[in-house]
Amino acid sequence: MEAALSSSSSSASPAQEELWNILLLQHEAIQSRLREFHQQVEAFVQLTATNPLTGARQAAAHESPVPLRERAAPGAAPQLISETAARLATEFCDARGALRDGASLPAFTKRLGEAALTLEDKAQMLFVLDQTFRAAESAGLSAAFEKERGYEVLLDWFAGACTYQDDANKAFSRLVLQFLQQHKPAMTHARKVVLSRLRQLQPFAVGRQTKALLKETVEKYRE
Repeated sequence: MEAALSSSSSSASPAQEELWNILLLQHEAIQSRLREFHQQVEAFVQLTATNPLTGARQAAAHESPVPLRERAAPGAAPQLISETAARLATEFCDARGALRDGASLPAFTKRLGEAALTLEDKAQMLFVLDQTFRAAESAGLSAAFEKERGYEVLLDWFAGACTYQDDANKAFSRLVLQFLQQHKPAMTHARKVVLSRLRQLQPFAVGRQTKALLKETVEKYRE
């Protein structure tokens, strides 16, 4: 769908371009909801060996448990991060909060795109990436992150937060933009992908500070 829309948008009028942006954002939202729906179905099958849509007996497609967003029990103290994020940190991070080694980056990046993470979780994962990229011995990790389509994961996170009016989503949106400014992709193609996606999302971002930072980030990626 994106390829078809992209090929027809190069000569589009401003109104057509705005419609294309709306359709693209809607397409991304539908994809996100579909992923979550399939995760929920698979988790139900794992627990009950029954398809929730048909009621028929069914074997799970995956042996390992499907991570789902966890709700805190009534009256329980809120966690800074979920158990899913805590497991990620335990499995991949060292005492500094950075990845233990470059070899773990592909698996870590893949898990970022698959796990059901809260805003607090995602902010923590941005901290992990920031600490990792700042380490002197990790000069080649940002290129590996690009190869694993890690920036696309971050852009998905930004797209999912930048249209909401609450303070938490606004703050997280700015955090993603700050990360993108501080850790620009090394490869020209990757920078173009980030720039194109940010420009598509510009009409939909809310909040004065977020809009200003988004404009600044777009300008930096155009340099």
